[in-house]
Amino acid sequence: MTLEQKTHEYIKNSWLKAVKKSDCDKNFIMPYDYIPPCVDSAFTNLFYWDTYFTNLGLYNDDMAKYAFQNIEDLKFCLRKFGCVPNMCRANGAMHASQPPLLFLMVEDYFNYSLDIEWLRDSYDALKTEYDFWQTKRKAPNGLNRYWRNYDCETLGADSGWIQWYARRHGEHILQLSEKEKIQLQTHKTAEGEGGEDHTPRYGGQAGDINPIDLNAYLYGFEKTMARFAMILQNGENAVWDSRAKQRATLIQTYCYDENTGVYFDYNYKTGKRTGIYCSACYIPFIFGITSDKKAIQKINERLIHAHGVTPCQEMPPDGDIYQWGYPNTWAPNNWWAYLANERVGEYGTVRTIINTYLNTISLEFEKSGKLYEKYDAVNGGKATVNEYDVPEMLGWTAGVFSRFFYIKQMEQEKV
Repeated sequence: MTLEQKTHEYIKNSWLKAVKKSDCDKNFIMPYDYIPPCVDSAFTNLFYWDTYFTNLGLYNDDMAKYAFQNIEDLKFCLRKFGCVPNMCRANGAMHASQPPLLFLMVEDYFNYSLDIEWLRDSYDALKTEYDFWQTKRKAPNGLNRYWRNYDCETLGADSGWIQWYARRHGEHILQLSEKEKIQLQTHKTAEGEGGEDHTPRYGGQAGDINPIDLNAYLYGFEKTMARFAMILQNGENAVWDSRAKQRATLIQTYCYDENTGVYFDYNYKTGKRTGIYCSACYIPFIFGITSDKKAIQKINERLIHAHGVTPCQEMPPDGDIYQWGYPNTWAPNNWWAYLANERVGEYGTVRTIINTYLNTISLEFEKSGKLYEKYDAVNGGKATVNEYDVPEMLGWTAGVFSRFFYIKQMEQEKV
């Protein structure tokens, strides 16, 4: 048995150990048992965007039942809070949502089940989520942004959040003025809503940014809803197609860089693109906004390293710690890089991404007997730049590993 096979066997044998009962939190009982990122430790809630990547592996490991249950719990929370919360618990929506990937989870499960009535119910739930992003997260230029749910203007900075952030980044945070605390909470909560807490790509001004990933996700959301509307024959497909067309025009206007062919984050306050290469730059390729091979090669050159894909290009140090920056690598970064390169036909790069990810996780597993939340893309092994101790992980690390393992196995069977 190869090391990759041993790692995959460990994952398959661990999924059920991670299952949490729907009533494990007596203050917040959900409809179904679920699979969170970790078997134990701090990350045993169902987190929003993590679940998409976890579910990728569940289908391949004969655990589709739990992919369904994870989705249903997210839909339950969406209907309860008006958005899919950062995490599924009583105060999970207090501060933010996370990247809107529920439409991808619904698409995956529908493609698996072909359950029209379930799709109809999910379509209605997705309309609620779409309304949230369009009414609560729209920037003045018509594109969307990550933001916050907590009303700092009325309530002031959340002292609990400030204390939590100070524990991660230094007690000096507690000495800031109230205005400075509100500004910090606003921008860092927006970063967190983007799933990357924290990243250097926004320059500390996340609330002023039209992120290319978010707007490409929403374009994909609109195109997928048009497809769902066609399947359901509800007559709404033209509306969704029109929305996608309008968004594509705005993305082209604000995020597209003619010199490189790359779509970047856009700061609508300064009127400038950031020009920072990050794994978010892969998302327009995934949803067909672009298929420019020269552009994706520029991104690959900056983000693909010996042991994985980094969330962001190497940036000059500014004294802060960014776990979603160089030299770390996370499951989502590798999945998006794989998917984007596959969509434009860069198959050599696709094989490199798959083999590198499988090898990085397997080598560390051989040494420690564990999977981790994140790894070192430059030197290998578990991550070296951390805001907190690197937790032992199943979740998205395992989900993407299982999906890559399956894809590689299928390719080998073809040969």
